Amino acid sequence: MDNRFTGHNHGQVVQAGHIDKVELHAAPSPKALAGLPPATPAFVGRDAELLVLRDEDFTVVSGLAGVGKSELVLHAAHAALAEERFLGGVLFKNLQGYDDKLRVLPGDALESFLRALGVSEIPPAEDERAALYRSILTGQPRMLIVLDNARSADQVRPLLPGRPGHRVMVTSRHLLSGLDGARHVELDVLDEPEAATLVGDAELARLCGGLPLALQIMRALMVTDPRADWAAELRGARDRLDVIDDGDRPPVYAAFELSYGSLTPDQQRLFRLLALHPGDEFDLHTVRWLVDLPPERVRSLFRELRRAHLLENGVTADWYRFHDLVRLFARRCLSDEPAADRDTAVKRLLSSYVVMMEAVRDDLSRLPAVNRHHVGVVAAVGMATATGNHELGHHLGFLLVRYLYFASGWRDLRTVMEHVLVSARAHDDKVAEFKALKSLGDAHRELKSFDEAISCLRSALELASRFGDRAWEDLALHGLGDLYTKMGRFDDAVACLERCAVIDRELDDRRSEGLTLASLGCAYHGLHRLDEAIACLSSAVTIFREIGDRHTEGLLLNDLGTAYYTRQDFAEAFDAFADSVRIKMDFEDLLRAGQGLYNMGLVHRHVGAVDAAARTWTFAVKVLEKAGATQEVERVRAALDLLRGKG
Repeated sequence: MDNRFTGHNHGQVVQAGHIDKVELHAAPSPKALAGLPPATPAFVGRDAELLVLRDEDFTVVSGLAGVGKSELVLHAAHAALAEERFLGGVLFKNLQGYDDKLRVLPGDALESFLRALGVSEIPPAEDERAALYRSILTGQPRMLIVLDNARSADQVRPLLPGRPGHRVMVTSRHLLSGLDGARHVELDVLDEPEAATLVGDAELARLCGGLPLALQIMRALMVTDPRADWAAELRGARDRLDVIDDGDRPPVYAAFELSYGSLTPDQQRLFRLLALHPGDEFDLHTVRWLVDLPPERVRSLFRELRRAHLLENGVTADWYRFHDLVRLFARRCLSDEPAADRDTAVKRLLSSYVVMMEAVRDDLSRLPAVNRHHVGVVAAVGMATATGNHELGHHLGFLLVRYLYFASGWRDLRTVMEHVLVSARAHDDKVAEFKALKSLGDAHRELKSFDEAISCLRSALELASRFGDRAWEDLALHGLGDLYTKMGRFDDAVACLERCAVIDRELDDRRSEGLTLASLGCAYHGLHRLDEAIACLSSAVTIFREIGDRHTEGLLLNDLGTAYYTRQDFAEAFDAFADSVRIKMDFEDLLRAGQGLYNMGLVHRHVGAVDAAARTWTFAVKVLEKAGATQEVERVRAALDLLRGKG
């Protein structure tokens, strides 16, 4: 017998007449190759993702902890096995990538796979195990390999087959972009209808953030105690994560803890400090103040947290956001940050908003850039009050007034000034109290809360009289005049505003004089004293043009156009409306630009220029749609229908 051969003998002995090379192993155990865990029967949606897993031979499913990555892959795997598409069976391993105590090393995973494949004598080195594993798979019928809960590409690579034909499904909380050739599937939370299907309650689904793990836990709790109002418990909970725990499976916060524990110290610090940010989304330039790091380092950390699925992409580049439940968990992690460091971070963040709003105050052309920060900067005033940063809060609140007037953000103005007023009274700051009362009265006026508006403005006037401050008195009287105009009490409005005009001349305050004349013009218009209205509004426009305030000039031109239109001076009305629209478009004030276009169309229609009216209103619809002004769009469309004989 020719004894020239090399080989490995694992278990069984084979005799043959002539062998050049042989690698022998026992036949795989059918039981060992069928160790796929069961999939939950409570599974909804994911149709598009299931199609990808059905058709691709190498997929990596990534996403936030608890988003249902494992369940998706298990459903896809069971469906494939049921169709007998993998005659070689399935190899499954939970790699426990995010648990430092339980994490499975590639060499250990290879050992378990080799034993499942019938190998009894396992090579000691990882590279030898990997080579033998790939060699055996080369001769196996088509197999399904499921690698669950991997932490890194390095944990996965040694477990990949050496040739095409077998199918590999990997799940991870990280993107694992280093795995070449893989089709990456990022799993998001369930949409509202699908989430509601799991728990039978749309509000409960929203409170769980559409997160499948949270929904499964709430589903179990509802079975345990069906009489409880779980939505009410979540609404009223100080921390919803405490409620979402059925005592059986790991709670949501425990899943998040494993993800948090896998971060570097710098990543953990950014993650927990982001919980201080008051906005729904946060951007590179604001957060760099919060964490006191260079922009390029913040950008790198953002991307790392995004790859770990602890942050989601925002609407635009360099903006990010938390999932609702992850934000709650991040707030828990704040206890790891020293109190003094938290306080310093809050001051830095508030200061960043002050700097932003001071820039807008000095250059109104920057106003559109503030829109992305709207939610955060408004909420920051309440944050300042809650954290005792009263001086910063007052300063920021009053810087916001002009911006919120521009944005017609009356509810936000009311919220901001309520915070400032509470703080001012608590610290006996009469200047801040007066200014807050005045702005709060204006906000109530625009929200048609007239009783509240009168109360605020009369309190402001009383405070001004008590201190003998004529400028304060002027502001309070002006606020009352505008309020009475809004209420249709035009005689009362004229009485207040004529007193204002006297004070303006006494103080030689051109800006205040322009505002008073504008308000007087509107009050005279209400009394149908049109010559006086046009004279006042024309003078006000001239003043604001001279002092270089184009934004206010644009607003007043619309009022002037309305007065001309009422007096049936249509040429002058059209010119005033057109000038107003041009200025509003320059400031990207699309709502008011659309309203001005509507007014221009009215002039066209009145003088019989039907085609011009139709063109103008068609353009107005486009502008108002871009502004998101649904009611205004419907009004203009209704006018168009009437113009075209459809009404």
